[in-house]
Amino acid sequence: QGAPTPVTGFMAAGVKAAAFLALVRFYYMIAGAMGWDLAPALWAVAALTMLLGTVVGVVQRDVKRMLAYSAIAHAGFMLIGILAYSKAAISALSFYALTYGIATVGAFGIITLVRSNRDGSVGGEDGDLEAFKGLGRRSPWAAGAMTVFLLSFAGVPLTAGFMAKFRLFAAGLSGSGMPFVILAVVCSAVTAFFYMRLIVLMFFHEPAGERSVVVASRGPILLAVGVAVIATIGLGVLPQTAFDLFDQTAMLLP
Repeated sequence: QGAPTPVTGFMAAGVKAAAFLALVRFYYMIAGAMGWDLAPALWAVAALTMLLGTVVGVVQRDVKRMLAYSAIAHAGFMLIGILAYSKAAISALSFYALTYGIATVGAFGIITLVRSNRDGSVGGEDGDLEAFKGLGRRSPWAAGAMTVFLLSFAGVPLTAGFMAKFRLFAAGLSGSGMPFVILAVVCSAVTAFFYMRLIVLMFFHEPAGERSVVVASRGPILLAVGVAVIATIGLGVLPQTAFDLFDQTAMLLP
């Protein structure tokens, strides 16, 4: 929670994507060549991360912490793509990493704009849920963009997150991961609760006095959020080009 938001966003998106790409290469090329059976251990890790991220995330009162624990749950979902052990699964995993990373960058960009207000003086970031009450009235564009990202995290249709989860879970079902896909669907439904809770606070609650303000967006943040919104909706409505690209990339695997 105390980490700078750009660092948190980078850790949640960029580092995770790089780590999973490295894990794919290790699992498919090194562990496979050595004859190591890591699947039981990785399935256990997948289940634990899904449960930990979901259970702990649902009780958080700080938006940044909520998204951080959500990232843990998403890591568990992504492990399904590795363990399904097919080119279709790796293609789905790559698409998932892309869409999740885009939404994460956008969401943390919005968080940087919500600041504490102390006697008329703008302070540091205020990530408490109370600070987001009435955001739809104070800054409709920020609340609207945040809603797009939250709906994508939840896997709501017409967002990139829905297409990513659908492809990933379908790939998991084609392997031996049905119990874990069922667990992932249940955890997705639970995590959707805390995403929807934030949306309700932004649009259906009065602002919590003058405790927070939305600062004017600086150019880089506005650009990043805008691109993330367009990409999240675009990849949800017209994902085929990305599918084809990742399918071709997955064909390079042994």
